[in-house]
Amino acid sequence: MEAVLFGLVVAAGAGAVTWWVMRSRGDRTASPVAEAAGTLHALERDSTVVLDLDPEDVEDERVQRLVRAAAVPVFEQAPRVQVVTVKNRSGLVLGRVPRNAPPMRHVPEVRAPSGEGPRGHTPSPVSHEAPARRQIDPDDVSSEPVHRDLAETFDLPDAVLAHVTDPRDPLDLVDAVLTAAGHATERSSDLVRTGDHVFIVVDGHGRAILGDTLSRAYLKFSETRAKHGYVVVMGFADRSDLDRREALAPQVAYVGRDAIQRMADAVAVGADPLSFVRPPQVEVIRD
Repeated sequence: MEAVLFGLVVAAGAGAVTWWVMRSRGDRTASPVAEAAGTLHALERDSTVVLDLDPEDVEDERVQRLVRAAAVPVFEQAPRVQVVTVKNRSGLVLGRVPRNAPPMRHVPEVRAPSGEGPRGHTPSPVSHEAPARRQIDPDDVSSEPVHRDLAETFDLPDAVLAHVTDPRDPLDLVDAVLTAAGHATERSSDLVRTGDHVFIVVDGHGRAILGDTLSRAYLKFSETRAKHGYVVVMGFADRSDLDRREALAPQVAYVGRDAIQRMADAVAVGADPLSFVRPPQVEVIRD
């Protein structure tokens, strides 16, 4: 038998998590986790994820990106699941995502789990969407390359853009998202803090991010004595290394640049971005 155990965002506060267990139809045995949550879903080919969202427009592109993000880890860890239904806590269906759904705009590419690639939530800096071809004006003889600021590679709502001071700096984007949501932040050269949540960015600048860089990020977090740490990996890192680090220090999550888009989308639909830094955490259980 195969089951999927995953963390879902609830309304109890930023970063709060409730656990659901979903099992195959042939297994109705309750687990301690399911009993604690009081919720047991059946799993065969259709699974359900619950998000703490109450959007005015379910079809809003930002809502649908969050819906897709919630489905991705289920598909990665449960190959039998073909459709993921995403609802809010009131039971409103936010969307149904088939396994082979076409990609959406502004969603960074996530490599499939493999022995060598980065883990599921550590994305490639390349978007799913093929870059638009530049239309060349025959009268334009300029050969200057077109450079885009980092902020332009995301779909940031106006509320976030109003707080961006350096559109090239990923840490500044994180700070702007948190500020737009009403979180008071403390900013230093290498981290942003709001309450007991600390964000640190590591950027490989096109190269693989090595373990020493990640270790330095962890040490920076430890010095803050905060309860929750998020290392935003802007590039590629070794998947097995990230798994090992999170197992040894679960208070620190290693997320990709897709976390910035999820947080910005949460601000746009009136949700708390701290609840969307991480996608639902999925673990496959085979009985």
